[in-house]
Amino acid sequence: MNRWMSGLAAAMLTGLAPAAADDVDFCMSLSFAPLDMNIPACSRLIEEGGLPDAQMAALYASRAEAYRFARTYSLGHEVDDVELLTLALADFDAAAALDPAYRGSRGELRYMLGQYDEAVEDFTFMIELEPQSAHYHRLNRSYAYEHLGAFDAALEDVSAALEEADGPIDEARLYARRGEIHEAAADLDAAAQDYREVLERRPDHQTVREALERIERGEPAE
Repeated sequence: MNRWMSGLAAAMLTGLAPAAADDVDFCMSLSFAPLDMNIPACSRLIEEGGLPDAQMAALYASRAEAYRFARTYSLGHEVDDVELLTLALADFDAAAALDPAYRGSRGELRYMLGQYDEAVEDFTFMIELEPQSAHYHRLNRSYAYEHLGAFDAALEDVSAALEEADGPIDEARLYARRGEIHEAAADLDAAAQDYREVLERRPDHQTVREALERIERGEPAE
């Protein structure tokens, strides 16, 4: 259970009628039938309303996550990925209006929907809101920048994240990401150097090893 749903459960379960308590339980814990269980439960609680902003925001965010989950676990329903992501984005819009901390999740949805400029705005906001997690938001922002062709900005984000890396495994992940950006920008020498940094920390990283060997052979990326 994530941080906002645990707070929701503690605040809402006490004293509720059994049916409402069941809705809270289904809404806050993803099942493998989100379209039949989680989403209807969240919707009933949202429609009933009357809760503090933080709890309403959590309900919208939980339903958004259920919409995302339903792309994989539809259980007999015919689903459209873009439609589900659009519904999830609408819920994260509502959640972020009540609690700006959900702008990070909204940025991820915007990225998935190809709204890269808007995703950059959300991740930039989160870097300022949660400086303790800036490296995570910078990494997310780097993907949006790359899709916008802003390679220098993407590289700057990953390089800044590297300064806050949490040990060799995290460093390897970030060097691999920076290598991808260098390769996308056609700076193959810099990409190769970053891939070598990865292999110094994770010699078993087969994907990076293959990318480095491909660059050394002068073959284009697939």
